[in-house]
Amino acid sequence: MKPRVLVSLELFPKVAAVVPGMDDLDIAYACSRAGADGLMVGVPSENANRESLARFDRAGLPLLCVHASLHQLDNLNSLGSAPDRFLISDDGRVVKQFDSIADLKQRLSGTHQEIAVLIEPEPQIIKAVAKTRANWVAFSTTDLQQVESLAHAEQEMLRLRSATLLASRNNLRAMLYGDVDRHLAPSLARLEGLEEIVPTNTLWALALRHGWEQALEIFRRWIE
Repeated sequence: MKPRVLVSLELFPKVAAVVPGMDDLDIAYACSRAGADGLMVGVPSENANRESLARFDRAGLPLLCVHASLHQLDNLNSLGSAPDRFLISDDGRVVKQFDSIADLKQRLSGTHQEIAVLIEPEPQIIKAVAKTRANWVAFSTTDLQQVESLAHAEQEMLRLRSATLLASRNNLRAMLYGDVDRHLAPSLARLEGLEEIVPTNTLWALALRHGWEQALEIFRRWIE
């Protein structure tokens, strides 16, 4: 079974600044029509509250994941029930301390909302996240994208493969977050235990050339 594909709208403000007339809600509906399995947005930098995400809490739009940083955790409850999941990072970097994740999980108990944590794909870290009772682990594709040799690529792929398997054994669901080049996409999609991919800038590059509906179709062909 191929991993589900989520679209990150986090790049929207930067692209909209140079491409006038773009609307993030129009993009969200275009992605939904193309079969995107979810949308990822960032926590609004100012006045984070339910109204700030209300435009994505609509019929016809898929799962909504909100990417938040550790320093924003105390404000997540103010976003209401619109987010289905929170991806927690350390300002885009991997999380290394997990006490605040356990506290957030406790605060969200009794809701439908899930927690994913961006971490290094290392056994001890995966086990530490499992103790927080988070639902997901997210592994960055950055190291894999930056390899300079086939041997290094194989080593990094093995590292990710071991991590997704270990996550599954610890009752954690696994997702990849970051750029996914065409030549790497098939191998990543075959990682056992991997359920979702968020191919950040990769999908934006395809969409700016082909439109969102074709971008998702192209990416799905890559992972077949």
